Amino acid sequence: MSAVEIRSYEGDGGDLAALVQRAWKQNFQGQKWFPLWDQKYFAWRVLDPRLGSRDLCVAAYEGDSLIGCIMAEAAEFQWGDQRVRGSYSSWLSVDQESQSRGVALRLVDELRLRHQQQGLRFSIGCTRIDHQSPARKFWDSLARRRPDEFRFWGPIRLWAHVLNPVRVAAAGLTTWERWGPQLLRLIPRWPTRAKRPSGIRPFRADDTAECLRLLEIQNRTTDFQMRWNSDRLEHQLDHGQFPRTFVSHDGTSLHGFLNYYALTWSGEQDLRVAMIDLLAGDQWWPQRSLLKAAEAQMRDDGVDLVLMMASAAAPASVLLSRGFVPIDAEVELFSLFVDPQLNCPPPKSFHILFT
Repeated sequence: MSAVEIRSYEGDGGDLAALVQRAWKQNFQGQKWFPLWDQKYFAWRVLDPRLGSRDLCVAAYEGDSLIGCIMAEAAEFQWGDQRVRGSYSSWLSVDQESQSRGVALRLVDELRLRHQQQGLRFSIGCTRIDHQSPARKFWDSLARRRPDEFRFWGPIRLWAHVLNPVRVAAAGLTTWERWGPQLLRLIPRWPTRAKRPSGIRPFRADDTAECLRLLEIQNRTTDFQMRWNSDRLEHQLDHGQFPRTFVSHDGTSLHGFLNYYALTWSGEQDLRVAMIDLLAGDQWWPQRSLLKAAEAQMRDDGVDLVLMMASAAAPASVLLSRGFVPIDAEVELFSLFVDPQLNCPPPKSFHILFT
């Protein structure tokens, strides 16, 4: 058995996606739903050179073989009245045969060192609420080892909209997951397959400034949020054909936008799931029209289920009007690598990306 080397990730995301999918299937298949992050996702989310976060993509190699990883993206956040540089971190994965060799802890320690070297004062991650799951046991152990640098923030909730009840029910791992989507069909609601609304079109690069303005207005209502700039927002909204973004425009001004991406998720069966990252607008009606237009595109693309993180930026009345319902994600947010001098309490309201 050769030595394990911890260094920066070197590939294009193909072997990374294969490792993460393999590791997560070994740990969670048949127990919980989880995304099957693919090469296109990683190329957009963390590996694009414009993000400047390649040094935070830490990998474990045994010879030329990738056997472990943890990935992060540097970002600026507004935490109460403070602007703080930190990161999103996720996708900690180690091949099953290497899990007893301390690879996961070595990956986390290296990422911690790189945060300190770059002046990043914390990172945000998430894990299962179930304390018996392998992932939660690892993070609980780390929290006990470094209590001053690790804080659990509380559970995440999601909004969910079932587009294909039959396929979503077939993917269910619990009684509720199998029967809940079918029961939702019995709830009376306005028709959801009407014509696509007018005034909605795909995002263009020259929409970025107006989208940024709407996002800044929306974020005033939260006590913790990611601070966007034009370059980062344009990357989020337009990266090839992977994320999709629609804007509401009356020919003179832009009134809202919606951004989402779709991935295959693993359950009892695989299904296509769209995650809405951003939904902003200056009025109720444009946001509802954006959801309607996005839903039509999702149906055309074979999406079975739509999710959005519950936050101050997820308008309950708009989502309910389009058939969304709140669900328990069984996932908890946490912060790690916290600078001891950073005196900020866990936020009560937030608007961040879901990794």
